[in-house]
Amino acid sequence: MQHRISIFYTLILMLVLQSCYTPDEFSNTPSIAFRSLSFNQSDNAGDSLVLNIDFQDGDGDIGLDGNETRSPYHAYSVIIDSNNRFVTLSNDSATTPFYHAIPPNFASSPGDTELSFFSDTDDRTDFNCQEYEIVEFTDQQGNTFNDTIFVLRNENNKNIFVDFYRKINGQYEFIDWTSVFSENGCGLDFSARFPIFEPNNNGRSLEGTIRYAMVSSGFSFVLRNDTFQLRIRIKDRELNDSNIAVSPDLTLNEILSQ
Repeated sequence: MQHRISIFYTLILMLVLQSCYTPDEFSNTPSIAFRSLSFNQSDNAGDSLVLNIDFQDGDGDIGLDGNETRSPYHAYSVIIDSNNRFVTLSNDSATTPFYHAIPPNFASSPGDTELSFFSDTDDRTDFNCQEYEIVEFTDQQGNTFNDTIFVLRNENNKNIFVDFYRKINGQYEFIDWTSVFSENGCGLDFSARFPIFEPNNNGRSLEGTIRYAMVSSGFSFVLRNDTFQLRIRIKDRELNDSNIAVSPDLTLNEILSQ
């Protein structure tokens, strides 16, 4: 599998997780609250926005390790046609209806492809980077080549989601980072993973703070002197969504670290 490289910013995940057990009874659905956001400028490594959120979770089942790629945390499902073949950009002979299936190495158990209906139409002309992966294939003669396969992204591959909204004339407008510097949506957004930091808590309640550093050379260019707002949520391992934590209205100058 070949991975795309963003040309305008890199996403560096730096998470500091501080936790403690508590006798209080929290819901097993995680709860979060915005704590702070700071802006750090750098001439070398890219500027960073450092987000701190407080969390509570009744059974402490939050966090995903980097090697967890099987269902339900797989990265994507592949699109196949009615003859169980990959739907690729170069192949015009794909037959509808289309389906999506989890690749075997992502499945929960061998043979578990979780096949389900996808689409009635074959329209592969208007796509973006959220809808394909470049894969290396080997033909019957042993020759290797790259082709573009169509996929469905799996949100459950991540567990922290940060959306940016710019305030214009009193209204909040979503900033789509995947398309800011990329015509086909090939940029990165700020969805990521934070790791398991208490693997043996045996279902005990946890509360603490997640510190998440988002690094980009585009913050000053995109946000400028505008007023913006963050909306954050997390998922636990059972795929329960937290509430959405909303930051106050901010500007980069207000949160610039001295």
